Amino acid sequence: AVAAAAGAPSANASSAAAGASGGFVRFAAELDSVADADDFVRAYGPDSQSRSSANLAVVKIGGEVLQRQLEELVDNVRFMREAGMNVVLVHGGGPQLNEELARRQVEPTYKGGHRVTDAETLKIAERVFAECTQQLVAALEGGGISATGLSGNVFRAKQAEGGALGF
Repeated sequence: AVAAAAGAPSANASSAAAGASGGFVRFAAELDSVADADDFVRAYGPDSQSRSSANLAVVKIGGEVLQRQLEELVDNVRFMREAGMNVVLVHGGGPQLNEELARRQVEPTYKGGHRVTDAETLKIAERVFAECTQQLVAALEGGGISATGLSGNVFRAKQAEGGALGF
């Protein structure tokens, strides 16, 4: 709908919107104006000549999305890919980690609303997050989207608050 309001939509934009099972509509509803939608279509649409970092979208999703909205996420990623964007998903897994810690009867410690990660929790978290990655990749590939999961030693980080939050 927004693509039509923003100007003449291409056939690819129309098919992407139709194939998104409502994902495009939810995305489009978050745009502030027709001008925003027009800018999006110009920058990322199939007729875009730019293949620079402007076509890269890094999207952080929470673990709850994996539990409750995975199909919608796949629809939205499919739309973004059909619109010419390269998508990098960075996922969490807090709810999954909490469930696994509870199952193992490991009581998490929190400081200032942040989980303190001791060595035992880190080992569990690494396994849980790897499982989340596998789940996400399987869902994307099941939805016809080529995906590669990266786990372990992907990011370098420094301890926050002088190590008060653990690893």
